[in-house]
Amino acid sequence: MSLSIVATKSFCILLAFIYLMLPVPPSSVFSFDIMVLLFLSFCFASPKRPPTLFFAWSIGLAQDILLKSQLGEHAFSLCVTAFMCLSLLRRMQFFVLWQQVICVGCLTLINQLLIALIEGGQGHFIPLFGYFSSAIMNMAFWVFIGYGFVHQKHYNAVLSER
Repeated sequence: MSLSIVATKSFCILLAFIYLMLPVPPSSVFSFDIMVLLFLSFCFASPKRPPTLFFAWSIGLAQDILLKSQLGEHAFSLCVTAFMCLSLLRRMQFFVLWQQVICVGCLTLINQLLIALIEGGQGHFIPLFGYFSSAIMNMAFWVFIGYGFVHQKHYNAVLSER
């Protein structure tokens, strides 16, 4: 992996952690699960060498530390989501954009429901709208992210023909 790719991924992770530290309430319209989007975009950016489950676990653990939640809560949910994402990755690459958006929404909803189960066991309850708004916002962001990957794939195909 080249140094520029590592620097770009590190910068994206840093921006994601900065977003996590912003005081956005979980039931807000502007709250979205940036770690799921980050993992999915890294998978689509390098499909031959997608990120590992250890990567998902480590950024989930860092998210637990930043949010001062139960240690392993976000790490577990992100690992389950990452496993499902990695098993669906080859299929998702051939999906059209609207099918990818639905898959991203389902993966985000699964991630949010796992977090809700863990937090519900602790006695912390968040309104159901908070989980659905996060999935809807991830779906809205994936329209732009997915369009960028589709556009990049067609651009690379045109360059390879020349």
